[in-house]
Amino acid sequence: MIPFPAAVEPEEAEEEEEESRPGGRRRLKIAVIALLVVALFGNMLAFLPSIYNLDALRFLRKSAELSQMELIREAKRAVVVVRSDDGKGTGFNIAPDGLIVTNHHVIEDSLRIIVDFGSYGTFAARVEASDPGVDIALLRLIGADGNLPVLEVEEENRWTPGQPFYVIGNPLFFSRIANEGTVLGPVPVAGRPSPVLALLAPIYKGNSGSPVINAEGRVFAVVYATAKIAHDGGEANAGLAIPVEAWKNLIP
Repeated sequence: MIPFPAAVEPEEAEEEEEESRPGGRRRLKIAVIALLVVALFGNMLAFLPSIYNLDALRFLRKSAELSQMELIREAKRAVVVVRSDDGKGTGFNIAPDGLIVTNHHVIEDSLRIIVDFGSYGTFAARVEASDPGVDIALLRLIGADGNLPVLEVEEENRWTPGQPFYVIGNPLFFSRIANEGTVLGPVPVAGRPSPVLALLAPIYKGNSGSPVINAEGRVFAVVYATAKIAHDGGEANAGLAIPVEAWKNLIP
């Protein structure tokens, strides 16, 4: 036998009766909507520190400053957003008909690769060449018109410790952000066939595949990771980049 429900206090009974009327239902809907708005606002506040933290504000200000330079404005035109099954990274174009350099790990095992070329359009892409050991991939754009802006790649190893450089990429939730730094020098990395370059510069998630550009506007390395390294008697957060001589043989 189903037990008979216990008596409800009068106040609760009145609330239930009020909610059964049209005005009560409206108040209930308004309350639910208000709770949803509060929850969404709370989620936004939770994300704000990661999007607009002090470091992010600094690199946004620096990017705006550097973008006044013609060299940076021209270079940014050839930098793209590479979207894969697992997220996004950075790439840059080296051929008028669309040949994108990025990291292998940005597109690894992806069934679909999309390249956002800013005002030049969005393209599907296929892998033209890749070297997982070096962590570089070349992507061929499908349907490009052959008139895309390009970045020139250095013909040989041209960098020295202390050399200034520029880097352009898509860190965090932003796109085509320019920054600057200095080359620290070569560092060995376990599992890699040759040393990579350590860079003293603000490098973040999303910078994978970013071109490292010298004062002449030519690419001499590609960002692929970050690491803590010994520097000036302590530790520094450094970017790691693959020098051009390690991957230029992939270019057809």
